[in-house]
Amino acid sequence: MADRFYLSEPVGGSTAILAGDEAHHLSRVMRAKPGDQIVLFDGCGKEYEATVDEVSKKRVTLKIDSTSTVSDPNDPEIIVACALPKGDRQKYLVEKLVELGANRLIPLKSEHSVAEANEKVIDRIRKQVVEASKQCRRSWLMQIESEANVDTLLKEFADFSGNRIVADPYTATGSETLLNDSPSIIAVGPEGGFSETESQKFVDSGWTAVCFSPNVLRVETAATAAVAIARQSKFKKSHV
Repeated sequence: MADRFYLSEPVGGSTAILAGDEAHHLSRVMRAKPGDQIVLFDGCGKEYEATVDEVSKKRVTLKIDSTSTVSDPNDPEIIVACALPKGDRQKYLVEKLVELGANRLIPLKSEHSVAEANEKVIDRIRKQVVEASKQCRRSWLMQIESEANVDTLLKEFADFSGNRIVADPYTATGSETLLNDSPSIIAVGPEGGFSETESQKFVDSGWTAVCFSPNVLRVETAATAAVAIARQSKFKKSHV
């Protein structure tokens, strides 16, 4: 099966241009040459079978052979608002959320947060989304939003019609709350958990506290477990 590359520029007629990191990967790492065939995807459901036409240091020109539209299998929507861990654990979090079918990631700042999502971090995460999407053959990119705090998150999702879940390792409520066909917003706190004040705000706003394991999970494990449970339930129901 042909290699896949993310196309950030619009297709002009029968020609496409790869630039930046994707062009470097194709030309320098994969050592593409004219006549090689690849698959391009735009992150919004469009896929293109293409043939390499010209290769230069900074860009690759391709001829579009065919175009197809891929429906998003990750439906209904699952949104994860998560306090970011540090280092490789952050990359792991992004990769697994992409693979498991999360639709949106909102970096969440709380009183006990250990990492902030500044512009540089957001840019790095978006690149990790592209790489993970290429690997797992996902045609719709998981969207990365600007950092939010608990107050802005609660305000934004005050009228959300689906499941509003906050991860809590000490509650008696299990993950069966996610076993339905509704969209979901799932909030996961940092290593030290949400503060008592923040936890109370979630409760007062009508969110449901849910425990995903009898053991206390790390941030990236709790977030991926929640998405896996929700997405698998929805996947099963769509394939009955």
